[in-house]
This record gives sequence, structure tokens and C-alpha cells, in this order.
Amino acid sequence: MKAISVSAIILWTNRLKPTVEFYRALGLPLDEEQHEEGPLHYACHFGGTHFAVFEGEGAYAIPRRESGATQIGLYLDDVDEAFSIAIKLGAQVVWQPRDMPWGRAALVCDPDGRAVELNQGNADSPAK
Repeated sequence: MKAISVSAIILWTNRLKPTVEFYRALGLPLDEEQHEEGPLHYACHFGGTHFAVFEGEGAYAIPRRESGATQIGLYLDDVDEAFSIAIKLGAQVVWQPRDMPWGRAALVCDPDGRAVELNQGNADSPAK
């Protein structure tokens, strides 16, 4: 038995609007959804992965290098442009765009403080 792919990334936030705006600005086509009695949330499918943002009371991100923290990595067509957009939305900079062995990358934090790596390069050669 082995895992085949990541099926879903679900984010919980107490800053729903800015978080949705942040990920939309990075190119994720988040649509408003609500299923039967379930909560309102925003979701999309990309690259075979379901990505969703839900509002949660008291939701917060664990600092990026502590146990239990999550870091998301996205391949984009232009890291420098995505970085500029993230900064305009108030993202905290961890490190600015720089060249890496697989292409170009930057690291910022979303409105909840989750680390988000912005990558540009060959999506078939994952960041190491």
C-alpha cells in the first residue's frame, strides 16, 4: 500500500475574507460553496487536489517551524508577481524571491501566519 496523491488541503481560519482574497490573488479559483446543512466555505479543484477554506472559531496557525505547523507550496507562472501581490495583501515575508536548484521561489505567510512557498520552475521536479 502506498499513497498516490494529495486529495485535499483544507484550511481553517478566523479571517475568512482576507484568507480567501489572499489565495484567490495567487490564482486559486475559490468559489463559494455550501452543501446541505454544512458550513459556508470556499473551494476549488486544481492539479487533482481539492482546496478549501472554512471559517473556524479561534482558528490560528502554528508558527511555521513548530511541531504541527503546515507549509503549503504552490507552483506559479511568475513568482515575482505573486510575491508582489502577496506583499500588497499584507503577507509577512519569510524570504524574498530567489533562485533555487528547481527554479525560483519565495516564502510568505498567509493572513493566519501559515507558510506559503511560491515556486516557479518545473512542476515535475518537486522542490527539495
